Order: sequence, then structure tokens, then C-alpha cells
Amino acid sequence: MAKRGVQFFDPSSPEFTRWHAAWQEFWRAPLVPVAGSATAGLLASRYLHVPPWLFWSIFAGGLILWWVARQADRWRSGPPWGLWLAAAALAGVYHHLYREVYPADDIAAFATDAPQAWRLRAWVLQEPVFRPAKASALTHMQPLPTTSLLIRVDSIETNAGWIPASGKVRVTIEGHLEGIHAGDALEIFGQLSLPPLPDNPGQTNWRAVYRDERITAVLRVRHSPATVTRWEAGRWQSWRGILGYLQQRAEAALRQHLSERQTGLAVALLLGETAALDQEEWEAYVRTGVVHVLAISGFHLTVLASWVWVAMRAGGWPSRPASLWVVALVLLYTWLTGARPATVRA
Repeated sequence: MAKRGVQFFDPSSPEFTRWHAAWQEFWRAPLVPVAGSATAGLLASRYLHVPPWLFWSIFAGGLILWWVARQADRWRSGPPWGLWLAAAALAGVYHHLYREVYPADDIAAFATDAPQAWRLRAWVLQEPVFRPAKASALTHMQPLPTTSLLIRVDSIETNAGWIPASGKVRVTIEGHLEGIHAGDALEIFGQLSLPPLPDNPGQTNWRAVYRDERITAVLRVRHSPATVTRWEAGRWQSWRGILGYLQQRAEAALRQHLSERQTGLAVALLLGETAALDQEEWEAYVRTGVVHVLAISGFHLTVLASWVWVAMRAGGWPSRPASLWVVALVLLYTWLTGARPATVRA
């Protein structure tokens, strides 16, 4: 194949020399090829549903390929294709274990599609989020304000008494729940069910969305003194409680300066708490294809770090102190938004 009178794949051509040098620089970078391979493994597990046994076979084959290449003088200096295959396989296995494998006492074992009454003991993982009621001219029954919180189940009450249970549950409580914070231990009574499946094409599959966060059940609670009881306060005894306090203060500041409609979006966009959005707002972002913007990720960290860096440099800060402050701010923001996997990876 000729290009401008020079064979493109001729080893003596300048084009080939530059391409070969760039390729060697790429595969010798320790993290870029591994990150690309891991991403491929995650995508294969998520969308192609590759079984774990096949991933383990690819992992073993990749290690064998790498070992054989190391023994051959001709391939020793080439790209480590075998290690990249092994990295992709491990990422696929990790995704399968994270999303599909749960302990036998997971709360999903007690939940069904139809809501049933259960009493749980659990720890609050995130600061409760209050959603004011939105009046609608299309319905006679106006919606009630709700409070959303995420809990980690410790035990469940059955006919035989309290038995151990595990797993995360998204709780929706009618009314404004006050006096409960992240880190507290609760006894809570409500209607437990599996996350809903879409009723019509195009609607959000909440069961799949929650599974990405390892949330396997939802609980609907009527707010009354008998339904939610705090039996141990842990706000200042755990990092989740301290984090919840900081998030609560940040949300209060947003509510003070923004309208109710803007507050939910701001809390989701800046603090990563998507529970601040009601179902209609979430569906709107899903339909327009921009729901990924609401997930705190490397994009948010890049924007934050860039603006802070530019502002500090414009203010006359030296390069090294400015870099250290940017790193510290990024770490603080990652922790403030719950240290989600996407931000930790970034």
C-alpha cells in the first residue's frame, strides 16, 4: 500500500519509524494499556454477559501467552499482550462478582415483586435527603413530601424472631424525617419489595440501576413514631456520620440560595446524591441521554481541578503549592461525595 510515493509499512520509511516509536511509548506506559484492557473486560461482562469460567480461561491463557513470549527472544521486547488479556479477564470477573454475587442472607431473599410488611434493623449509610412535594394539575391526589435514605441491613424480624441479614436497601419515607443521621442504627417497619422493573418501553429499569450500587431491595415507610426508631446514635462515632454532617451542611447552603427545582439538580450534580431528584426528573435525564452527567466521575474532578488551578495561578500562587492544594481539594471532594468507585478510579 503506497502513500505519497512511500510504502506505509516499509520499516525504513519515516512514517513507520514515527508510528513504531509512538506505539512503543504507548504500550510501555504502565497504566494506559492496563486501564484499556480492564475497561474492555468490564464492558464484556456488563453488555456481553461473558460467563466467569470463560474469563478465568482467558486469564490463564493470557498468563501462558505472556510466559511463552518471555521465553522467545523474538517476542521478548514486544507488547505484553498476555498480561493485557489477563487484566481484562480479572476486570470482568470483578464486575461479575460485584454485580451478580450476593451472600445467602442478602435482603433480596426476603423481598418479592409485591410489597410485604417487614421490620428491619439497619445502619444509615447516607444522610437522609428530603424531597418536597410537587403539585400537579394532572392528578387529584397530590403527592406527599418524602425523605430518602440508604441503609445497610443488620437483621430482620421473622416468625422465629430476629435473624441476621445483609445488603443495602433504598428507603422512601412519607413526610420529613428529622433527627436521623448517617451512622445511626435504626429499627424500621415498612413495605419491602424488589426494585421495580419498567412498566413500559423506555422507562428506567430501577432494578438494574440499583444493582450497579448493590442495592437489592426498596422499602416504603409511612412516617409515624412506630415505624422508625433510632436505637443507637452513631453520627460522631463513624466517618459516615461526619461525612453525612458535611453533606447536610452543603445541601442546606444550596437550598438557601437556590429554588426548590434547582436544589435537587444541584445536590445530584455537586454532591452525587441522585436521591434528591424525583422519578420524573430522573426519567427526563434518561430520555435525553445525559443522565451520566449526574454521576460524580473523573469529569467532575477534572473541571474542579482545572478551575481551581487556573484561579490559583491567576492569583499569583507558585506552581508547586498550587498543585498540592489542588490535589488536597480533589481528595477532599472525593471523600465528600462518598468516595464512589468512579471518583476513586479517577
